[in-house]
Amino acid sequence: MFENYLLFGLFFSVILFIVNVYLFRFKKISGPMFIQWFIISILIGVVSIVPIFIQIISNILGTQLTMSGITGVLFLFLFSFIYYLQYRLNKLENKLHKLLPIVLSKMDNDVILDKNEEE
Repeated sequence: MFENYLLFGLFFSVILFIVNVYLFRFKKISGPMFIQWFIISILIGVVSIVPIFIQIISNILGTQLTMSGITGVLFLFLFSFIYYLQYRLNKLENKLHKLLPIVLSKMDNDVILDKNEEE
């Protein structure tokens, strides 16, 4: 029964690691986000490989084995959703950094034109 959860967790960890490296390689995510999700993918992989961690987590959460599987899947879904949201925020931040100099240069031009008109 543990084997299914182990394979699912290990598969999720490997996919998260590959996506993380791919996005970092093509400069889609920042360095701190890469390191954060690299560590999370390694931790998920370690927890998936060592079955005793699953028992410890289920004892801490106070769930049965079947509930632990559902809880584990929901946690992995939550990790995926958080990763997606951070990725989108990172894209918006990159767009903002590219747009900021353009807006500032337009504002500087407007200020210079207003000063010239006043004179």
